[in-house]
Amino acid sequence: MESTTSVDQNRLAGQQQPVPQSQPKVELAEEEVGNSVIEGGSYERHFSPSGQQLATQTNLEPGYQVKATKSVLFDTRSTTHAHNKKVQSVADCWRWMVRGSNLVKVRPNGRTYNRFFSLDEDLSCIRWVPTSKKASKATVPISSIREVRSVHTSEVLGQGASSVPTSGAGVAAAVAVAASTTSSTSSTSVGVGSSTSSLDWTFSIIHGDDFSSLDLIASSAEEATIWVTGLNALLGTHLSPNALGETDVLRVRWLREAFERAVSDTTASINEIDNADETSSNALLNLDQDAAMALLKEINADLAASRIRQKMAEFDSMKSPADRGRINSDEFVTMFQEMATRPEIYFLLIRFANRDYFTADDFLHFLECEQAMTDVTLEKCCQLIQLYEPSSEARADNQLLLDGMTRFLLSEEGDIFHPLQLHVHQDMTAPMCHYFISSSHNTYLLEDQLRGPSSVEGYARALQSGCRCIKIDVWDGPEMPIVYHGNTLTSKIAFSDVISVIAQFAFEASKYPLFIHLENHCSISQQKIAARLITELFGQALLKAADKPLTLTSPEELIGKIIIFGKKFGSDQSEDGGEVTDEDEGAETNRTRAGRVGQASRRLRICRELSDLIALNRGSSIKLPSSRDKKVLQQCGYSLSESAASRLHASSPGMWTEMVQRSLLRVFPNGSRVDSSNFSPLEFWNAGVPMVALNFQTPGLMMDLYDGKFRQNGGCGYVLKPAMMRQPGFSIPSSLRESAPISPPQLLRIRIISGQQLPRPRGSAAKATIVDPYVLIQIYGIAIDCAERKTRTIPDEGDCPIFEESLEFYVHHPEMALIRFIVLDDEFIGDDFIGQYTIPFPCIRPGYRHVRLLSNLGEALENTTLFVHVAISEKWAGEQLLPKSRNKHGKKQAVIRMTGLRQLDEHFKSSIGAMVEASRARNNVAQALFELRSECGLPITANVKQCLRVLLQRLANCPEVVSCQLSSDNVFPVLKVETNSGGGVSSGNGLGNLPTPLYRTLVAFEKSILECHFLRDKSPAILRELEQVLKALAQFPDHLDLMIEQAGLKGKQSARVYDVHGWNLSLITSHVELLRQCQRDCGFILDQIRNANISLDGLSRHNSERCSQHLQVVLSSSSGFGNADESSGGGGPLSSSSSPARSNGTSAHLQLSRCTTSPMPMQPEDVQKLSEPKLKSILKKCSSAQDICATVDGYVCMSATAAAHSPYNLYGSSPSGSSCIVAPLASMASSISSNSSEDGPVTSNS
Repeated sequence: MESTTSVDQNRLAGQQQPVPQSQPKVELAEEEVGNSVIEGGSYERHFSPSGQQLATQTNLEPGYQVKATKSVLFDTRSTTHAHNKKVQSVADCWRWMVRGSNLVKVRPNGRTYNRFFSLDEDLSCIRWVPTSKKASKATVPISSIREVRSVHTSEVLGQGASSVPTSGAGVAAAVAVAASTTSSTSSTSVGVGSSTSSLDWTFSIIHGDDFSSLDLIASSAEEATIWVTGLNALLGTHLSPNALGETDVLRVRWLREAFERAVSDTTASINEIDNADETSSNALLNLDQDAAMALLKEINADLAASRIRQKMAEFDSMKSPADRGRINSDEFVTMFQEMATRPEIYFLLIRFANRDYFTADDFLHFLECEQAMTDVTLEKCCQLIQLYEPSSEARADNQLLLDGMTRFLLSEEGDIFHPLQLHVHQDMTAPMCHYFISSSHNTYLLEDQLRGPSSVEGYARALQSGCRCIKIDVWDGPEMPIVYHGNTLTSKIAFSDVISVIAQFAFEASKYPLFIHLENHCSISQQKIAARLITELFGQALLKAADKPLTLTSPEELIGKIIIFGKKFGSDQSEDGGEVTDEDEGAETNRTRAGRVGQASRRLRICRELSDLIALNRGSSIKLPSSRDKKVLQQCGYSLSESAASRLHASSPGMWTEMVQRSLLRVFPNGSRVDSSNFSPLEFWNAGVPMVALNFQTPGLMMDLYDGKFRQNGGCGYVLKPAMMRQPGFSIPSSLRESAPISPPQLLRIRIISGQQLPRPRGSAAKATIVDPYVLIQIYGIAIDCAERKTRTIPDEGDCPIFEESLEFYVHHPEMALIRFIVLDDEFIGDDFIGQYTIPFPCIRPGYRHVRLLSNLGEALENTTLFVHVAISEKWAGEQLLPKSRNKHGKKQAVIRMTGLRQLDEHFKSSIGAMVEASRARNNVAQALFELRSECGLPITANVKQCLRVLLQRLANCPEVVSCQLSSDNVFPVLKVETNSGGGVSSGNGLGNLPTPLYRTLVAFEKSILECHFLRDKSPAILRELEQVLKALAQFPDHLDLMIEQAGLKGKQSARVYDVHGWNLSLITSHVELLRQCQRDCGFILDQIRNANISLDGLSRHNSERCSQHLQVVLSSSSGFGNADESSGGGGPLSSSSSPARSNGTSAHLQLSRCTTSPMPMQPEDVQKLSEPKLKSILKKCSSAQDICATVDGYVCMSATAAAHSPYNLYGSSPSGSSCIVAPLASMASSISSNSSEDGPVTSNS
């Protein structure tokens, strides 16, 4: 065991050797290397070129300045190295590693040790000091490294993940220690960034044939990234020594060819250089600055012109006056490399492929694993390479170099917005009131409500942005009707111009119905003119009558229709006209300014012609109907100010519920907002309001959220409400702070990597020409989800600031959540706005993405982006994310509550059993996937393809593995692994020669497949039962008022019934949606594994160079368990070749499976059998553990009769008279008996 407080001085002194004088030396201050502090003072350390510690002197005075000598092969001309400049290449990383770093080593028992790690000068080995071991033992040869993993991914660092997923056992304390040892005098500017978050500080080195793990914690994220990148590059160069140099040649050659083509197109002659050598040729070939700028923009359109001019000015400043204004080939190449090289993307290539380019196979794995893309083939990857790779030589070899990768990530393929959401994909056949509808208030205004101009441009802008409800205030004009904000000084526009513009742009952005909220203040004569203009200009698009109430009509049924929403008189009025209430939405402002009272209740006469054109009658907002008047609510729309809507919601929850579910309720800003400011739309979206109208002419936070909300579903202006809001009788509690029961959260992890070409804030002409940016991420939605996090500030860097920080959020209601990225300029007094982008949570794509920033006016900022990595966990697995304290609180929140109405409560009680079963089934799958990710060393947000890639990499790196076979033509996929067991392995355990981490990973992989398969088969029965309960509950909302009255409940008791009723419906609906999503995801996981043939084949070819023994990956599509003809043996889950006796100790196939076919033939001489308690221990977390009821000759099974009578049969149907068998791993018995003796002995047939 290594000592944490002292060093064996005699042992270290005995290793003293002279420093070879032939090696170049660099003097390093000890504060850069780090002091090891002991009681009473410091000690001096000297190192040999191999990294050994040579001598120690104790009892030195505190604060003594010590220097160490180290040999470095990279650069002997200067003492300035990576610690004092940007790290932008692999060579910079290696220089840093050779100099060494103070890292915290974490042992399996959780203890931590401060050690100094360094890389040998010949790049062959990692060493650390001090150590209680021999110096030769405190090393890790590069050739023995199997994996390098970052972010708390090893088994040691992940031990505490069950309680706190984002940090492992001892990580928090260790990170604090690491942070405290950071040198205060180190001045570092690292291209890969830094972070104060412990998520980015940890990494693990997996090495040796036994897959040992060296778990380390750096003092910063930048240091961890340097080590991870450098080690991955060393792994690549270990396979192919020239892998890192050949692509630079291709890149330079491509740039020179582009430059020469541009020169040949100019008037300059190159005849003089036909026989010149390369140096003089490069000197004579040149372009003027305008032509060079055009060429740079042509080959990289994302370069800003201002940055190119600045770079050219820098080059000119180093030239003589005669040479200025011209760019030669060498300067062009250097200029492009300095401006277009993105170090963070360069390091991404190194970390993923161990080299600075992607092959087609590498690219396929990247798209499937990191970008979570589906249906990707090798042919598709080759097509993308041909599309984005600029180098013709690289395209010919199907290689994606740095510039091609940069182009790909900046294209639509790398955008954060999901392409599915670019088109209408939601169900558009639901009733109209089941949608959030984009709505504008006072659309004609361009500025404030008192003196601002009115213009038809307001209508054009709103309609082009996808708005589906606009407003017209029509008043009497001199001869024709006019539009303006009545009784104010706003300018006036002709009603005919407004109608003409609406007819022109109505369906430009969306084909779905357009509502026109017509507020009529005209005389009868001008009403008739308005009616004629509407009829003539709208023509067939105008909806005059409907067969059923509009609130029950779907958007799909009214495609291309314009609906007038306003006051109309009833059928009992005279044929010529009738009276309606004149409810001016601006009356509040008018009363405030002029002191008039009662204006909102005056009567207005309306003509028959205009009344007949109104398809949706606007109900009175002064005297609302009773919640029992269902038909009245369905036939009308209502328009309330924000204050009136808030009062109604708080005082009459029953009425509110009926109004938002049966009618089209519109909520608009108070008339007192004379500056056209906006309220927060979140409050009313969370309360279920279909039409939340804002002043579109006023930019700011509220309009950013509004635009973000309606970017989804193709920007059509209609967004389907969450399922819980669409349930009949769903009600929102009177307090808007609790709008639904707490549901399992999703973990959203966003790593802000870098920014590109961030402009100066607008209006900052008097300030400095540089910016100090930082990124702020805000979550808006249900109150429990609202949060914000920010990165550190990057000083004096706007072109490409590197942040490299991970920010985490827990989102309980993702369907209502909005994510807002904001970039601000850090100022002493007030931070200036640079750009923002708001996106709905369902629209986010995981993986490495670019966020295209917008200005404060919603306009795209040219070439201004954020480069981020997004990872999202499964919604249905959210219980795994919560700490125990929060989980207990969540369980209290997720319970059925009683209303006090017996008949209603009986139905709620009947759903409890099914919900418990649904929750248990989901948790079993979540736990199995959580264990698989932990064994693979991946975070909880990893997908199955990433786990499969890690598993196959380990198999490829294990010399004992001969082949693996993926059988995809079974009930569920099965992975068989054949090992070479001839090296003295006992015949009782054919897989015992596999390293323990690999063995556990294989078992976790099989367990995950089983759980996904059985949930997919089990969930339909649970869903049917819950859906039957919801169907029975759907009949109560229409009679709930009567039931409350009969029960004698009033006041708060009555309001509580509505609250509890809505709460329970939300809870049941949430369980249905979570289980349905889990069912879909389980099917998707199984399909991903079945379709992994190309990935398996490519990974085998990629890793074959590293394997001392080539791993054969067999892609089987006909190796069903029940197939007696398969080469591996008889038709049971355990094939005959899996048995040590059958295989003569030469191979063993890993299969852990539950079978639905005929019983397995018992072969006592072949198989070690597990006792019933032992198997229950193995499967104690599996969903079928409680269904095990009998044993047959050492196998645990359940009869077909018992299975058929099970309400949730995990096993499905089986042949008559057969048993459903749970067959254990034959080779697992001895391993389990050695690891967990508390479950009883393992039985044997011998």
